[in-house]
Amino acid sequence: MDKIKLVSTIATFFAVASFVFVAISAVSTYFLVQLTSTGAPIEYIAFNVITIVMPYLAIGVFSLIVAFMTRSSKEEEPEKEALPPVEPAEANA
Repeated sequence: MDKIKLVSTIATFFAVASFVFVAISAVSTYFLVQLTSTGAPIEYIAFNVITIVMPYLAIGVFSLIVAFMTRSSKEEEPEKEALPPVEPAEANA
């Protein structure tokens, strides 16, 4: 079960890193389009930002799905019940 926990941790890390790249890429693309084409309509800017951000966004969503699925499969496993303590036979006599 340690492998599932490791996969969940790695998937969560990739999801967070991917969303950080989404934010950085969106902001930098927005400012780049603003600088290069000053009279561009907002639809053009939005289309450019969305096309640049899509790969990172897809990786982030898929990583979150893997992280949640591995976390839920880890929680579904039944725990072994502990047996009550056994008293020596001599004490009961």
